[in-house]
Order: sequence, then structure tokens, then C-alpha cells
Amino acid sequence: MLCDTFPTSGFAFLRVFIGQKPKMPLKRPKIHFVNAPFSLIVAPMRIYSFRLPYLAIAFLFIFIQVSCRTSKESASPAAGKVTVSSAEELIRAIRPGAHIVIKAGTYNLTSASGIKTNYVSWEEVYDGLELQVKGVKNLRITGEGEVTLLAKPTYAWVFSFFNAENIQLENLIMGHEFKGNCVGGVTEFTQSSNIRILGCRLFGSGTEGIRLDHVSNFACTGSIITECSYDLLTFVNSSNIRFERVDFTRTGEYDLITMESCSSVAFEGCTFSENFNGEFMPYFFNLNENTGDVMLTNCVFENNRVQKWSNRPEKLIRKSCSFSGNQFQDASDADLSKP
Repeated sequence: MLCDTFPTSGFAFLRVFIGQKPKMPLKRPKIHFVNAPFSLIVAPMRIYSFRLPYLAIAFLFIFIQVSCRTSKESASPAAGKVTVSSAEELIRAIRPGAHIVIKAGTYNLTSASGIKTNYVSWEEVYDGLELQVKGVKNLRITGEGEVTLLAKPTYAWVFSFFNAENIQLENLIMGHEFKGNCVGGVTEFTQSSNIRILGCRLFGSGTEGIRLDHVSNFACTGSIITECSYDLLTFVNSSNIRFERVDFTRTGEYDLITMESCSSVAFEGCTFSENFNGEFMPYFFNLNENTGDVMLTNCVFENNRVQKWSNRPEKLIRKSCSFSGNQFQDASDADLSKP
């Protein structure tokens, strides 16, 4: 209200100053101070020098109003923290600089597929629409209490990010309503950087937990990836990837962790248990020749019914790891437990 008072007062002062009696009530004029005629400033100063203090007060009022208006226009309603309690509110809130807090509950993201924004679109897949987030920076999505985010189409990723930067997902449970086949994992990041997943559970109605394609600086901490129908992780042309205190469990059918042309990948304090696959695509770690060494530190591998340890075991650098109850055909637990 203070800002709204200033222009009326300021222009009333000016009208008295130049000898024109103000009309009451005074209608707020539409004026941009920076475009005011030069004579409006100079002429009164020459003629009414004794009223200079009033002139100063008038222009002070106008200056404050212009500043207030500029501040209102420049402030982004999207920036900062916003709390949502529906899938529609969540989708509308996705934009650069937002910290979205989701109230406890279960949310079917596909129910908001009618909403499109500058940063959210929906891609048609075999059995429905897939949520895609594009061009977003500095976005944080946090679950308050137990928050479950679901995708209805089994061929859709729950969250698919393109050209994203500084993204953080925390305290979320993510998966599908029904178990999927062929495609449609939980989280996918493409041509993105500085991604963090904290305290999340990626559960298995997705074909795989996380896919990175041309991603740099990715970290997943204190999370669970479980019961995916095909595999755990796929990385393509990505670098600086770190998993810390993550449980990888009860997932299988094909190669569990695949890396193509990746570098600086590390797992620390992670547990891999009760995973499985068959003779077709039988590896726990499938690495192509252009992938660098993968560091495994203080990790536990137990009760995995996986056919083979790796196609390139020399690239898996183990430090203080333990192996028990596994069924690898190409390596024993005793051998793998050695540095």
C-alpha cells in the first residue's frame, strides 16, 4: 500500500509546484519517469527555486514508486519454495529456481498430462504419455513425509530430464503402477549436469533404475534401487558419477550395470544383494572398451544369482569389498574378496 500511495502524492506535489491546483480525487497517471520531458524538470527549477524542497519530495515519491513497480515486475513468482499437494500443482511448479515441496501422499503424474509449460511436455509412448522436463536449471524437488510418484504407462519413464542443470530429487519414492517391459525406467537424464538424488527409493515397476546419457557430475546418496524388471543402471558417454550408501537389490533379467564410454565412476559403501539374470546378457558389470576404471570401495555383494561378474574385470578396482553367497561362474567370492 505504501508503494501505491507514492505516485498520487508525488504528482500532486508537482501540480501544486507548477501552479496548477490538484483535482481531487487525483487519478493515478500513467507515466514512465525516465521518459519525462526535460522541461518538466528544468523549468520549475528556474521559476520556482523557492519551492525546490517540495520538488525534491515530489520526485522522491515518484522514484520510490518506480522502484517498487520495477521490483514487483522483476520478482519471479516461480522462484523460491512452493508446496504442492496434487500432480497438477507439481507439474505447474516445475521451472528454473524452484524448490518444490510435495506433501505426503501418492501422486499419479500421468493424471496431469494435459498440462504443458515452457519446461514440461508429454511424449507419446506405446501405452500412453511420458513426462519430459527440459531446459530447467536449479530445480529441487523434495518429498515431505512419504511421497510416492507414479507413472501409469509402463513404457514411460517416471521422470525424464533433458538439458537440465543443478537438479536435486530428495526423499521421493518413484515407480510405475504396473511392471513394464522393453523401455520405461524410473529416472532418466540426458545432456545434463550436476544431478543429485538423495534418500530416494526407485522401485521396480521400471525396467531400470537410472539411465544417464551424456551426463556429467551425478551423485546418488542414501537411496534404494530395487525390483526393476530388466537392470539397475545404464550410463552412456557420462563422467564423474558417484553412488554412496545405495542399496541395489532384487533386480534382474539382463546385464545389471552397463557403461559405455564413461569415466570417473565410483561406488562407495553400497550393497548389492539378491539380484539375478540369465545366460543372455549375463554380466553384473558390462563395460565397453572406452570406459575407464570403476572404483568399488567398502561395497557388499551378497546372494546374487548373476551368471558372470564382468566382461572386463580388470576395470573394476575393488577396495575393502566383501562377497558372499554369490553364484558367478567366472569368479569366486574368495577371489573377488581379495584386493
